[in-house]
Amino acid sequence: MKKVLLALALSLGLVATASAVDVGVYGGRLFATGTQDLNMVGLSAGQKFDKFGLQATVDRSTTQVINVNRYAVSGSYDVIKLGPVQTNVRVGVAYLDPQSPNTSNGGAGFVGAGVAYPVTQKVSLVADYAYQKGNNITKAYNGNILTGGLKYSF
Repeated sequence: MKKVLLALALSLGLVATASAVDVGVYGGRLFATGTQDLNMVGLSAGQKFDKFGLQATVDRSTTQVINVNRYAVSGSYDVIKLGPVQTNVRVGVAYLDPQSPNTSNGGAGFVGAGVAYPVTQKVSLVADYAYQKGNNITKAYNGNILTGGLKYSF
C-alpha cells in the first residue's frame, strides 16, 4: 500500500509541476504466456512534449489468488494521425509487486502501441497494446496487455 501511495504522490507531483499534462483511468487485461492472466484497473499521469510523451501508471489486479500491483513508466512517440485519431508507439519499464509472502517482486520491460480519440477538447478515449517481458522472477507475467480508458488533459 505504501508503494501505491508513493506512486500516486509522484504522479500528482508530475501533474502539479507540468503545464500540458493529462490524468486518466483505465482497465485492461494481461494475457500471460503462463497461467497468470490478470484483469487490472489503474491510474495514469503524463505529459506531452510535442510528439514525445512521458507517462507513469499504477494498476492493481485482483483476478488471481495473489493480488499484483504494477508500477510503470514509459515514453511514447506520436507516429500517424488518422483524422482525429492519434497513434503512437511506446517503450517502458514496469515493477511488478505480487502481494504474497511466497512470491518475489521484480522488473519487466515492455513495448507497444496506442491510439487516442478526442471526445471533447480535454477528454480522450485511449486504447493501448503492449508486450511485457520480465526477468526470471516475473516471467509468469510475460505476455500481451490490452487496456482502454479515459484521459483528461489540463
